[in-house]
Amino acid sequence: MAWVSPTNVATGDVLTASKWNQEVVGNAIMGRAVFTNEAARDAAISSPEEGMIAYLTAPTVPAATGATSTSVPTGITTIYNGSVWVCVTEVGAAATAASQTLTTSTADLAVSATNTSVTLVTGTTALVMMTARFNGASNYGTLNVKTGTVAASSTGQTTPGNFGTGPSHVASRTFVMTGLTAGTNTFTLVGVANVGGGTFDQHSLVVKGIA
Repeated sequence: MAWVSPTNVATGDVLTASKWNQEVVGNAIMGRAVFTNEAARDAAISSPEEGMIAYLTAPTVPAATGATSTSVPTGITTIYNGSVWVCVTEVGAAATAASQTLTTSTADLAVSATNTSVTLVTGTTALVMMTARFNGASNYGTLNVKTGTVAASSTGQTTPGNFGTGPSHVASRTFVMTGLTAGTNTFTLVGVANVGGGTFDQHSLVVKGIA
């Protein structure tokens, strides 16, 4: 039984069995409102309140890029946090081959000219899960995540720290990224080395909005 938008009733209206079964029983079984996409949801819920939940079967956002694979759900759960509808479904991207050679300046981790990135709607925070393998050239590499409004930093919450010399050191971290601008954000894996040389491979990035 599909979820349907309940209709307003007026004094004297007849509550039929079909209307009760569809709009009350059916919606209770579904447990949440279901819409095709963001436009359909926003048209049906023009004045959302904090805590409302809506499932989208064919959203226009999220998206992801990854040279090997992406994990973009066909349907997502969104929660209204009082400001925006936050995607609380995990979205991921991966790449197995080596990135471009690292330099002493932070750069996007691209494989075959494709960045490892995830785009979704968040509040001011998001849960970020990242990992990659550093293949060093007798130097140190740092794995990081940036967005359009939050730059990667060697200090604070967006870096797991430096990894020692030698090949195949795995950098992995799960953390809450703060300071985001509420709305659509693109999270991109980036890397840097203390001296030129070395690459990251086996990239994995998963992001989930925090309502």
